[in-house]
Amino acid sequence: MNFEKNILALQELFERSVYFDYLYRNISRIGFDFGNSYAIVNFNYESGEICFEKVDKKDETPIWIGISEENLEDLAKQIFENKSIITIHTSNSKRIIHPTIERIIINIFSKKNYINENEKEEIIYSSLFSFVEPVLICDFSGVKIYKYGNQPDGLDVYVTSGLFEKNKSDGCELMILADLSDVVMINEFINWTKYVVEKGKSILRGDWLEYKEGKIPGTSLSGFIVVEPLKIPESFTIVDRIFKWNLLLGVTNNELELAKRKGVYEVAQKIFENGYIDYTPILRNDLSGVRLDF
Repeated sequence: MNFEKNILALQELFERSVYFDYLYRNISRIGFDFGNSYAIVNFNYESGEICFEKVDKKDETPIWIGISEENLEDLAKQIFENKSIITIHTSNSKRIIHPTIERIIINIFSKKNYINENEKEEIIYSSLFSFVEPVLICDFSGVKIYKYGNQPDGLDVYVTSGLFEKNKSDGCELMILADLSDVVMINEFINWTKYVVEKGKSILRGDWLEYKEGKIPGTSLSGFIVVEPLKIPESFTIVDRIFKWNLLLGVTNNELELAKRKGVYEVAQKIFENGYIDYTPILRNDLSGVRLDF
């Protein structure tokens, strides 16, 4: 095989594998050793670009995958061996490949092309949240809340795991982004999760959630609207089912009243236009643009 055929075979594997996106979003460069030739693939997740480069020798690219041209061609044609046909190594003996990254790579170059429920936290959650070790916040009868701290925007992410097992018809998990000091909002997220588990009700996109006592103590906010996240993929697939992330976004009283009248997405758009993406601070100005307090 020549360089062009190798690249076409890699493109076929990348497009076909359900695991590829979780590799693509977490590394910027990877090398391939085909035995007598080499190639480097550059990933730019933000722009959506994937560039292939022919090189004469190995360089300091962090991860190198060894695979013969014959095995690569067979994989592209969906001819599978019953054993691993790749090797994975680093350009520096002191550099360690994260075990989840290694597992993702192995699965891309194998027959397996589905993510099962046992891999949800290890593969999906881990790769979405920068491979930060999660902290278990609480467990409501098998529905867990995890904290993934110190994300790229400086915020912490709190997510549920197990809601779809409780209510398989909905296919969703809940999420909120919070600053380290947003304790009251984190507690609200915990309470709403507990409500879903105990009452058997669902929190779905387009819903609004109201703090009955009015303004949440110590904040400018009176509840949440429920929308899809913008910075994080809005859904993920397990086996053959698509599950959605439902993001809780804090709103003021006026914004909440506007959401009731006009719909949550009109309010969400106003929040996003003011630079608050997937998160609003607990103390901020009202962004509804109308006077609804009474």
